[in-house]
Amino acid sequence: MVPNPTFEIFNSESKQNSAKFLLCAEHSGVHVPSHLNEMGLPPSELHRHIGWDIGIDGTARNLLRATGLPTILGQVSRLVVDLNRPVHSAECIPEYSDNTCIPANQGLSHGERERRLQTYYLPFHRALNNLIKYHRPKILLCLHSFTPQLRAQPYPRPWHCGVLFDRNVELGNHCLNYLRALGGLHVGENQPYRVDHNDHRSVPLHGELKGIPTLLLEIRNDLIEDRVGQERWASIIASLVGSIEKQFL
Repeated sequence: MVPNPTFEIFNSESKQNSAKFLLCAEHSGVHVPSHLNEMGLPPSELHRHIGWDIGIDGTARNLLRATGLPTILGQVSRLVVDLNRPVHSAECIPEYSDNTCIPANQGLSHGERERRLQTYYLPFHRALNNLIKYHRPKILLCLHSFTPQLRAQPYPRPWHCGVLFDRNVELGNHCLNYLRALGGLHVGENQPYRVDHNDHRSVPLHGELKGIPTLLLEIRNDLIEDRVGQERWASIIASLVGSIEKQFL
């Protein structure tokens, strides 16, 4: 493990330098550097879904313990800088998020914006790129969570999880069919989001543009708020990884 305020890496120096999977969770943490004063937000705002992917840190850690996958977990709050947005996106350093004003992001100078990118954003992507170069993964797996309902939208999001994919249709369909066959799960196809090459970073840049089949799994965050839910979903994903390995690798 390599400690860093931006990310944590696990199983990076395995003697086996050809991995079947590499696990990435860009929004695993909610770290805010002290000089940003909690982004000017009360804890109730910073720790809701706008600040991080609730439940993903525990889910990912359970998964990596079960599988030993090379793993990178983003630890900086997505309100400091969103590691899964391109630098030109307004959501990379958002002034507003789901109807919440982010005081620490209002009126940033060019210099402050560049400091955030140099300090937090670029080190994460260099580290992920180095992991990919070393391990040469056959599949990149990205984990995220989503809120059951946005403040900015009046309707609930009913899916228990979503499978997001773009170019790798066969892999995406396999995952959809596998999860739906478990029974009791409402699984969204490219829901509640779609992979957008203009508005996402890790899937297109580190996966598809490098010829690595890439899968993004979204889990509804009320299902992984506690240890029991995190363990359950880590077990589900581990079984999915096993099914992918049998089918494709």
